[in-house]
Amino acid sequence: MSDLKKTLLKTGIFCGAFYTFDVLFLSMPCFGVLAIGLLFLAGGIYALLSLRKNERELARAYAVQSLLGLVTLVAIFGTFHVNRWIGHRNATPIIAAVKQYKELHGEYPVRLEDLVPEFLDKAPRCVRVDLLRGRYGYFYDAEHKWAELVYFWSYGQRDGYDFRRDEWRELMGL
Repeated sequence: MSDLKKTLLKTGIFCGAFYTFDVLFLSMPCFGVLAIGLLFLAGGIYALLSLRKNERELARAYAVQSLLGLVTLVAIFGTFHVNRWIGHRNATPIIAAVKQYKELHGEYPVRLEDLVPEFLDKAPRCVRVDLLRGRYGYFYDAEHKWAELVYFWSYGQRDGYDFRRDEWRELMGL
């Protein structure tokens, strides 16, 4: 196996390991984004420097290495975007059930479990593309007639469906 192929194989394994670590285990862009971002930048810089020295084979290896880093970065962030989309889509029946409950009873349910079995077959669960599984939370304030469905889609990242505004919004802070 040529040195070029060995380098590319090592780069592929490196990118795959960090994708797996960030997406499947951490459930947040972290170490892989930093490491692969540095790989992408360094590979691009070395490719340009190698071209200036007229070392085309080496320049090609660094360019492909940089491209693998870029593809992995896109895959990491793309997976988080897909997880967020899946969580919102899977919340649609929950949102509809809460709205139906309020229409029938004149107020929001106190807990999501109050929707079972009349409006939902079973308690809501979130399925995603990682090992940590996103989850839904539900907050109800009887005094202010307010309810919000919260989707925890990554560490420290969550979106809330505000039933009064009838829309999703990104929730900031812890």
